[in-house]
Amino acid sequence: MSDLAKLEPELDVLARKLAHDFKQMVDFYSRPADEGGFGLTREQALERVNEPRPEAAEEVLVGPPDEVAWWQLERAAQIDTEVALQAWGRIKQAACDELASGHRAAGAVVPDWESPWKRAQFLAVRAAFLEEWGDPGGAGRILVDTLAHAYTSYLDWLETLTAYTKLHRRKTIQDDKWGPPRVSDAQTLDQAAAMVERFHQLMLRTLKALTDLQRRTPPITIHQAGQVNLGGQQVNLSLDGRALGEGNDSLEGLPASERKAD
Repeated sequence: MSDLAKLEPELDVLARKLAHDFKQMVDFYSRPADEGGFGLTREQALERVNEPRPEAAEEVLVGPPDEVAWWQLERAAQIDTEVALQAWGRIKQAACDELASGHRAAGAVVPDWESPWKRAQFLAVRAAFLEEWGDPGGAGRILVDTLAHAYTSYLDWLETLTAYTKLHRRKTIQDDKWGPPRVSDAQTLDQAAAMVERFHQLMLRTLKALTDLQRRTPPITIHQAGQVNLGGQQVNLSLDGRALGEGNDSLEGLPASERKAD
């Protein structure tokens, strides 16, 4: 199946989205200038939006996928529908790669304006958890991301708590007298301590959910077996697949031919 064929189920949704964005662009150009628009007539706005843009196809195929706007896809679709679909497939693949690499999860706790070192620290934590759990599947990877979020936030708030505590102690020494923290300082310390505990609890809950997911046993289908050993326990089956007895369960009332000793 070609990449374009895989997008067929989305064609109606994409068409509606592009049509909606086209209407928004027309509304924007025809909006009065004092309301942030261009003050064009409806006909002028339609003409403006329909202006040919030969570079539109290149923009959606070459530009950063996360910066492509719906109006750019709409312009590209006016030139070549297949180009617009290829661009959409490219955007989706980039989103999948971002999720699999951990950068999607990293962006939630390490914004783009943070240093590369901060981003690398988060990815290192995530990699350590994945090494521990192997490949836990789609839902498991999301839980690993959540675990990395919780641990990263836990460390951030622990650093904040430590900084506030040491700062207050240093100020007390400089003043050459001891005194309890001011109300604002005390509130700040309490908030930081509460956040540390909150994210610690989130870590524990997420870890339990991940463990439960790993322990989940997939359904087992047995065809034409008279006796099956499951975890050291014997289960006798009749010809129609009904369980006749498990372990030391009584088989009384069954014909002798259907009884099977453990």
